[in-house]
Amino acid sequence: MFPPGTVIIVLAHRKKAFMIHIRPASSKHSFTECITEAIDYVKECMGDDAKKCTPNNLSGAIEDLIKKYGRRPSSDNKAPELNNEHNIRIIGLLFAAIPEDRRVEMTEKFEKIIAAGVCPVFIGLIGKGNAEGSLSMVWPLALALAPYADTVIKE
Repeated sequence: MFPPGTVIIVLAHRKKAFMIHIRPASSKHSFTECITEAIDYVKECMGDDAKKCTPNNLSGAIEDLIKKYGRRPSSDNKAPELNNEHNIRIIGLLFAAIPEDRRVEMTEKFEKIIAAGVCPVFIGLIGKGNAEGSLSMVWPLALALAPYADTVIKE
């Protein structure tokens, strides 16, 4: 049960999944602004390597992230808590690889979903590719998950 405005990201590879969420710090920031700030931050941190933020390079980064921080969905073991800077870097990296025109269109649609009181989720799936040692990736699959609890449960 996430507070209104939260957007969930789930990344999965084989038997592990990793989850992170985005929630604007205040009503002064939109989801789109959060994504833009995260992308700007990761590009600043990466310097000249920021041009490597492409869909082709993203699959390996997602696989490493899931291997390091992912957990089996049925596991009682909790994933280690990541600090805010680490979360921002992950979010920035994921969205920097999406072409800007698609990203703008997608975030605008999610803004409307959030305004309607529904929690959106982005899903990324990684699996074995056709060639030996290659990966196949789908990112982002965008879904409207369910209404926020505050939308359904009125005090």
